Amino acid sequence: MTGYFNEVFHALPRQGPGCDECTLKAYDQLRSMLPNAPAVLDIGCGNGASTLCLANAGAGSVMGMDRDATLLGLLAKRAHAEGLRDVVETRECSMFEPPFEDAAFDLIWSEGAIYNIGFEQGLKTWRRLLRPGGCMGITEACWLTPDPPAEAAKFWNAAYPAMTQAEGCLTVAKRSGYDIIGHFSLPASAWTDNYYVPMKEQVRLLRERHPGEDEAEALCTELEQEIVMYEQYGTSYGYVFFLLQRTAN
Repeated sequence: MTGYFNEVFHALPRQGPGCDECTLKAYDQLRSMLPNAPAVLDIGCGNGASTLCLANAGAGSVMGMDRDATLLGLLAKRAHAEGLRDVVETRECSMFEPPFEDAAFDLIWSEGAIYNIGFEQGLKTWRRLLRPGGCMGITEACWLTPDPPAEAAKFWNAAYPAMTQAEGCLTVAKRSGYDIIGHFSLPASAWTDNYYVPMKEQVRLLRERHPGEDEAEALCTELEQEIVMYEQYGTSYGYVFFLLQRTAN
């Protein structure tokens, strides 16, 4: 199914919910705590939507890190086309063991990707990469209500059982060695306009290219179920942007 998955996700403008407006809002809240041209590591960057946004916003350098070489190639092409090839670099590697020296970055960024390693493990694993006073901008899927609908709870307990409310993530961040600068929920448009609307089109195209292929149909059905779940119950869950600063100790 990996090949079919890539056909869909490589064609999306983003590989998860998000928008430039939210990236810039988060970056602006951290800007005063960063040097004028910070060194940034964007972990799980996909095709680089947030990477390029940060580069255009004034970052001194942005390393886009992902394990998908095809997506990194798309990022490199976009960076070249936008005149950012001296600012943006790419590195194909795992977020579980980032191959960088301690205190190499002023800012670590990760939108829609930390779930792969787990929120707490990601914060602890990546902390060493930050310079003293360095910051993080991280989005994580959270419940937005203390009593989510039963169907939504069943779906996400199967897909991502670690999902909790924002307050739970804030507690995890504090015990993982971070001060809380702020947090905010992404708007519904970050899920629909840049993710689920184009995903619907790619699902349609996948069916056209692979009629009668069971694995392709299974993926299409799975993605459609996720979209319907958000359309019905999206007010009960969403991504939250967490803005953190590494503590001194």
